[in-house]
Amino acid sequence: MKKISVLVLMLFIVGNYSCERDDLCPDSTATTPKLIIESFDISDQEESKNIFDLRIVGQGKDNPLSIFLPGTENEVTYDGTGNVSTIYLPLRTDENETVYTFIQEYAVDDDGNQIEGETDTVTIRYETEEVYVSRACGYKTIFKNVTVTPGDGWVTQIQAINANQSVEDENETHFKLLF
Repeated sequence: MKKISVLVLMLFIVGNYSCERDDLCPDSTATTPKLIIESFDISDQEESKNIFDLRIVGQGKDNPLSIFLPGTENEVTYDGTGNVSTIYLPLRTDENETVYTFIQEYAVDDDGNQIEGETDTVTIRYETEEVYVSRACGYKTIFKNVTVTPGDGWVTQIQAINANQSVEDENETHFKLLF
């Protein structure tokens, strides 16, 4: 009986030491960042400016862009019903280009057909790099040599904050949109 008790105790000790802690990626861990664009008045480039009734749609998509704001559980949908001065855009990790349609002063009729709004196409080009975060979180993608080019619509200019702009976190604005 003593041998069985010792054997059970040994199995318990070995079993306890062979268990691993839960590998859960904490919500506070930085993951693949979104591109942050802040809008400014073209005549006063230090003054932040709201874009009224902004609708953003990704290329090949029908529905407006919907994202969670960094570090919060607040969801934002760029559906043409809100005014914003800061835009958060997820970038494709499987391509080196992401294209969005920006529509300001978006309005629809009773049937849901667009009746107002100025449209511009914004093209974002970049190089991707995967960076190891941890065993629990895996890898995140960062974006290097990012360029943002507006089409021929209402956006006058988009300027990088830094030369050879990269998107590695969501702590600061990456580009200025001037209109």
